[in-house]
Amino acid sequence: MIKFLGFCSTLIVLFMFGWLIIPIVGGIFILGVIASVLYLIVLGVLTLIQNQDDPEEDSFLDIVKKDQENARQAEISRRKYVEYAEEIDRKKEDDKVKAERKEQEEREEAAKKAAKEAKEAEEQAKEKERVLAVTTARVAQEEKVADKIPGWYHDPASPENYRFWDGNEWTDEIFPAIYYPQGEKD
Repeated sequence: MIKFLGFCSTLIVLFMFGWLIIPIVGGIFILGVIASVLYLIVLGVLTLIQNQDDPEEDSFLDIVKKDQENARQAEISRRKYVEYAEEIDRKKEDDKVKAERKEQEEREEAAKKAAKEAKEAEEQAKEKERVLAVTTARVAQEEKVADKIPGWYHDPASPENYRFWDGNEWTDEIFPAIYYPQGEKD
């Protein structure tokens, strides 16, 4: 098909060349037309003969098929590239999400550790305060008791009971607070 189109375009160009040049030079219009037509025919036949001798030259349909195959291969390559690029983007996004999760877990772990340490420190502080309070209370109680005369007083170890103070130390005698023993010196 391409050979035929090439032949036709060659004929048209030569025909126009003959119409323009021969009448001007020779002055005879008809001779120019006849010479042009003969020239075109001879040139066209020679072109056809030359093209028939070249078996490797593709026909128009073969070229179209090759172009279509090339376009199909190009589309396949483009799709593969797009899929590959999307896969890389997905991996990058997954890696980013994993890194963010890891950072979040590390922050949570650090917050838990800090909270645990703060709780332990608070418990230690409370224990120190309790020990200090108990010690202070015992010292105060001992100072009070040292001034007391023998008798029944609230038990420093359990205020719901009374215990007997003999003037030097607490005895083992305990009396529930609901009874009011005689001789209490509060």
